[in-house]
Amino acid sequence: MQEMDDLLTRLSLAGVEFSLLIREAMMNVDIRCFSSNSPTSFFQDRPLVFLENENGGVKTISAPHMIVTMLHHLELNQGMEVMVVGAKGGYVSALASEIVGDKGGVTLLDYDLEVLNHAKKSHKVSGYIDLINRRKLRRDGRSPANLPSKLSRVLVTGAIEKLPSWIESRIEDGGFAIFPSGGRINQKLIKREKQGDEFFDTDLGNVVFGPLDIKDSEPVIPSAYELADVLEEISLIAKDLDLISLEESVKLDDLITELRLLPEDYSKFSSVGGHEMPDELIQLLEKSGSWMSRLWPLFLMLSEVEIQRPGSSFNDYDDDFFGQHEDMIP
Repeated sequence: MQEMDDLLTRLSLAGVEFSLLIREAMMNVDIRCFSSNSPTSFFQDRPLVFLENENGGVKTISAPHMIVTMLHHLELNQGMEVMVVGAKGGYVSALASEIVGDKGGVTLLDYDLEVLNHAKKSHKVSGYIDLINRRKLRRDGRSPANLPSKLSRVLVTGAIEKLPSWIESRIEDGGFAIFPSGGRINQKLIKREKQGDEFFDTDLGNVVFGPLDIKDSEPVIPSAYELADVLEEISLIAKDLDLISLEESVKLDDLITELRLLPEDYSKFSSVGGHEMPDELIQLLEKSGSWMSRLWPLFLMLSEVEIQRPGSSFNDYDDDFFGQHEDMIP
């Protein structure tokens, strides 16, 4: 595991915080057990793909700097009861199990059965099959069955709008959850701690996470409402940075409102780039073309994410403003 040792040394020298317990867990849990793809990119501090479904949905194991940062914020110790939401190939839950030990417990939740089966196989190969409970998340928002009644720590590894109440109700006094709260482009990493009968939030910084559900990563034509959400999120960034004029801002707000007023059940479709798009949506976008033509390249730059890689052995990214999101580094 010389490659892992070198990676962790580079992360430490770059100022990424993690304990000796986390280092030992990373050294003991072999990343090769969790993906059939080459781990070369992982050792250069990049995410590692572990599964692609038949519809083009892709799931990854997060970049190492992201993983150690999540574990650092979790403050895990032996004997804790931990729940990990979002499989990450089974890797993060195996690391948590390594830290909490035999007297602790780890439960892994995911929406997709194929993803959970992959995690189960990975846990079998890596020796954690009997140490981690795997449960399927319900897409209707209800709590899965047979979960621990009390949780010391909860880690959510994909973007969510809010923490479900059934998770909050299981967090013990003094325990907390860490989750990325926000939209598709970026989120805030939130630490929600229970003290008595109340919860207190701490903002740990801006982060960029993919969706929890692999189905949400499948390439599809967005609905008018989904397109409005994306435009709104990107436009907020553009407005904060004074990258668009007041006139453009007003027109953009009007476009977002019109998109949200379009009916969801379209009857007529047109072919665009091999996909079918509602005629009403095409007409609305064409009507906005005269002033949106300048904004599209700007929005594309703002929506692109280049993950920082403090653990890379190469200095191959520049300091240009666009794309320099501090992915999982508060």
